[in-house]
Amino acid sequence: MKKTFVAATLLASKSVATLPAAQVKTSSLRLGGPTFEEYGDPAGWVRVLKKLGYNAAYCPVGAEAEDDVINAYARAAKKANIVIAEVGAWSNPISPDEKIRRQALAKCRRQLAFG
Repeated sequence: MKKTFVAATLLASKSVATLPAAQVKTSSLRLGGPTFEEYGDPAGWVRVLKKLGYNAAYCPVGAEAEDDVINAYARAAKKANIVIAEVGAWSNPISPDEKIRRQALAKCRRQLAFG
């Protein structure tokens, strides 16, 4: 298996190396992480992210936020080339406790539906 992996890697790298530069697709790695600095609006949020060198971020608002607030953050992220890469759906949707499990699944659905 190790030999197969090495051979596949070599073949892939050789085929990319022989392509003209215009045909090789490049992608950039987006980085994000926690922010501890206070901000009060989408512009402040973007400033904090840029200061940290992030171009990906946690969604800064929850599903309970007003639509205009959610849309303002989405527009600011798009304008600043920031990808909202994670929404806060932290809970336990596989809990053995049926009530906790149902509440967690509902929270996940709410958060993911707007994100």
